[in-house]
Amino acid sequence: MIYLLSDTHFYHKLVESYRPPNFGQKTIENIFQRVKEGDTLIHLGDFSRYVEDPPGRGLLGMWKAIPSKKILILGNHDLELEEEEFIFLEDYFDEIVDFHITLHHETEARAYKILLTHYPASDPTREKHRDKEEKVRRLFFEGKYDLLIHGHIHGAHRGNKCKCYEEHRIPCLNVNVEYIGYRPISVEEAIRMAREKYWQLR
Repeated sequence: MIYLLSDTHFYHKLVESYRPPNFGQKTIENIFQRVKEGDTLIHLGDFSRYVEDPPGRGLLGMWKAIPSKKILILGNHDLELEEEEFIFLEDYFDEIVDFHITLHHETEARAYKILLTHYPASDPTREKHRDKEEKVRRLFFEGKYDLLIHGHIHGAHRGNKCKCYEEHRIPCLNVNVEYIGYRPISVEEAIRMAREKYWQLR
């Protein structure tokens, strides 16, 4: 089974300031409850502020012990790591992908072509990554995808949302852990959640 999540931002002080206490520990505990050997866990970017555990904290050590295959699609904060830090990401993932992954998934109802990437097609909360959003839109339409799954948008507690569908008619789902209960969701769950939002996916 394939599971998805994004934007864990372990050890990131700003993110910690508006998330529940010990969200990192809880997220990893939730991963262990769901993800088993033989599964694949895809992280859609912005993994950790540091690439080594600070004294007395062991989130990254716990991450290493997750029994599944682990794939990282690079997010903007991953790319901001110093070169000597960036190479340590290989200690935590079996595969690191530059920008996107394509998933083909069949249900009883129909087949879906899904674009996985860190960035949404439209982020109303900031201007900084407009080139990445344009690339997502180009990939989506040229590749004739059915669904975009992304991260990057923060602020579930403030009601922040992307505008992928409103501005570009791109059905999407944000798997930043803030929006999915600090637990990984399966591709099947993601499709079910998206089908509830978008009539054209039914």
